Amino acid sequence: MYSIMLVDDEEPALQRFGKLIREHTDFRVAAMCCRASEALTAAAATRPDVAFLDIEMPGINGLELAERLTELCPEMEIVFVTAFGEYALQAFRANAIDYLIKPVRQDDIAACARKLQRRIASVAAAPMPAAAGDNGRIEALGGFALYAPGSSRPLRFPTSKSEELLAYLLVNPDVNAAKWDLCEIIWPELEPEKAENNLHTSMYRLKKTLAEHRVPIRIDSMRGAYRLSASCRVDFWEQERLAAGRDGWSESGSAEAEACLASYRGPLFAGKTYAWSEPMRQRLERQFALFSKKLADDYFAAGRDDRAIALLQALTAAAPWDEEGYERLLGAYERRNERTLFLQLYWKMEQLFRSELGLEPGPAVRELYRKMVGQL
Repeated sequence: MYSIMLVDDEEPALQRFGKLIREHTDFRVAAMCCRASEALTAAAATRPDVAFLDIEMPGINGLELAERLTELCPEMEIVFVTAFGEYALQAFRANAIDYLIKPVRQDDIAACARKLQRRIASVAAAPMPAAAGDNGRIEALGGFALYAPGSSRPLRFPTSKSEELLAYLLVNPDVNAAKWDLCEIIWPELEPEKAENNLHTSMYRLKKTLAEHRVPIRIDSMRGAYRLSASCRVDFWEQERLAAGRDGWSESGSAEAEACLASYRGPLFAGKTYAWSEPMRQRLERQFALFSKKLADDYFAAGRDDRAIALLQALTAAAPWDEEGYERLLGAYERRNERTLFLQLYWKMEQLFRSELGLEPGPAVRELYRKMVGQL
């Protein structure tokens, strides 16, 4: 028998709804609450399978309460109950299992109960991750994909806004992200009240999705702010960690630097239009370019020209505006008399700089070109 919790700020409506549940379903009513604070306390104590929430309540409304309840009971299903149909679309976007309009009828309750039973049974039957010790991973360099534990296919985010919320919190882990800052960043075009409701519904969906797929990412809400912590692998966190330890690298630093460079597959959140991520994107790209050039210089000095050239080829492909990378690579081609490769790279760079930046290659690169052309 599944247990449920009922939340409505109007006592008569709460009692009527509880009577309908008892008469027309086999659910056990574990708690009936008139205030959101009571519901949070009751949920922690009774751990119900389902919460029926009135949306229009003073203080914390049903949308925000759903989000907070998901923190306490990640597997809990939500059914919204309201007298206003205007919330219907928002509720379904919030991934609620159902939506009931007051006054709730007997047939509505019976239909909702059937949906809930199917939903709870399917979640309970979902397999546990197969690979022991696999906490999943996030690949944000060169795109944005989240892989749940034991899965080889990226998880589908419920909405683009819940995806962006996760991205923002990943860039700002272990710090308190203020609610109103998130509203202005993710929904700058909306009025504050609408943006806040969207934040609560998107956050609820995100937390629900992470819980259902057993992704070890926790998002806590506290005093108008959110804080993310995670034990899954995040590629740009790993690159930042490796970069932070560069002072402790060995003399050549090749193994550590190679590991750092290998984690960089392209710009942060490539393909996403997250304007707020630009400072971090630029920092990671500069970091990648710096390590590529430093390690290439070390390899040239050690006589490992082929490895140095491979690093610089990867650099010019991933960071096409880094002129120093072109200069080093063109210099290597010139020293090896690789004329075809030299001219192909120079013309590519010249066309790119002219068309995109309105600039000519710098003096050092032009001098290399004159030397190569003079040898033809």
